[in-house]
Amino acid sequence: VYVVVKSFAASMAAVISTLAERSYAYPDAIILHHQVWGYARGNKTEQLEHLKILEEWSNRVLLPIANKMGITLTKFIEKMYQNSSSGDWMEFANNAVKYKWVGYIVDDIIDTSFTQKPDIKVINPGKTILASNSVNDKQSNVLPKPKPFDVYHLYNPDKFYQY
Repeated sequence: VYVVVKSFAASMAAVISTLAERSYAYPDAIILHHQVWGYARGNKTEQLEHLKILEEWSNRVLLPIANKMGITLTKFIEKMYQNSSSGDWMEFANNAVKYKWVGYIVDDIIDTSFTQKPDIKVINPGKTILASNSVNDKQSNVLPKPKPFDVYHLYNPDKFYQY
């Protein structure tokens, strides 16, 4: 799997990008690793069962990252809390390369995967949805204003999408 981190990869997205065969990121993209989360309730036996499952998940998900970094799982978790009191270890991609969280830093990516305009009738036969908003007699679609950490990655040469 080849992965590109354009803006933000946290939790399982960070795990996938770190363990990918090849991973690329923009220098200012953020990668965030944290411990496996879980919760337990019930009697002592039930809580111990949940703890075993949580430890198994840590070994399956975090241990490969620690191994890639060349450190133990315990040391990896210690470093999480050295970098953030919450344990959410966040690095910009240009620093994440040092920890082997991402393979390559790139300044630009040319996406060549789009080869032809999709046929709406094939995708959704009998129902064609067009944006009702128009600007200068052109069809357009107004997107919601992005929130913090949100980024629109759009190919938008005809300005159909606006925000």
